[in-house]
Amino acid sequence: MSAVLLAFGFSWMIVSALIGLVLGAGHDGHISRLAAQAGQGDLLGHNREAQTFKTRATAHGHSFLFAVVTVLIALVVERLPYPGTLLWTISGVLIAAAVLWTGAALKPIRVLMGVADVALLIVLATVAAGLVMNAYLLAH
Repeated sequence: MSAVLLAFGFSWMIVSALIGLVLGAGHDGHISRLAAQAGQGDLLGHNREAQTFKTRATAHGHSFLFAVVTVLIALVVERLPYPGTLLWTISGVLIAAAVLWTGAALKPIRVLMGVADVALLIVLATVAAGLVMNAYLLAH
């Protein structure tokens, strides 16, 4: 289980880094377009350009965050006092949420981003509860 999560987490770091490379490669053009639009008094175009870049930057940052969370969960998943089926479900939902959120963020499709965020929150709460139960069981 942890091996799958580690492999996915580090692979997803590469995906988010590639998104960042694409953003970085286009940054000079983005700055030039913003300057031209500001010089022309094109507030609507300026705002669209800024929002588009910001949306992609958010996809980059949050995708990397999903990857880091996946690696952290991989480090503790074997300590959770849950049956194997639930552990696989946690892993599957976490992986699916990362992929769904990233794809939805690049479009952007806010409803799908929200679904993935809720899935991540449920996974985090389930892992946290399992770690608390495990700590309690070890203490008693």
